[in-house]
Amino acid sequence: MSGNPNISIIFVINSKEWPVSVNPNSPIKSGVVRALTDAGLAGDTKGWESRTEDGTKLDLEKKFSEEGITSTTKIFLSKGAGRGGAVFRY
Repeated sequence: MSGNPNISIIFVINSKEWPVSVNPNSPIKSGVVRALTDAGLAGDTKGWESRTEDGTKLDLEKKFSEEGITSTTKIFLSKGAGRGGAVFRY
């Protein structure tokens, strides 16, 4: 087999697309960190959720290949529930 084994994934953060080249055998978390860094956000995945276009939540510890992620797949990143500005009243 020849050529680049990487695939191109499109991460969508705040309605903007961030293409990232990833190895399909690497954890999804590595691509998320790269996309957040490229977007100028903290590269920490804590508090971020990742979902496919059909709304399926992804396990960041699994490999892209394990989750069936292929080239040009769009992964939507958003802050998880209860993060960033939630107000709790007692």
